[in-house]
Amino acid sequence: MCVIGGFLISTSNLKLNNTLKGTLIFFLIAAPMMIVVVAGSPKELIPMLVTNLVIGSLMGYFIGRFGEKQYE
Repeated sequence: MCVIGGFLISTSNLKLNNTLKGTLIFFLIAAPMMIVVVAGSPKELIPMLVTNLVIGSLMGYFIGRFGEKQYE
């Protein structure tokens, strides 16, 4: 999921803050998996939300900060 998320963050053309863009993309990727997890064990949703928030925002920040600016 991290590889796909990083690819989508780096290639997306959304006009958002990089950390917000990374978080949004990671939540959209993980939404189907979260629905399945909540059906089985609702307690497992909180760690997934926190992990997606942290990893998505960090990847968005670092890709925006150090990524190649091809489209500007």
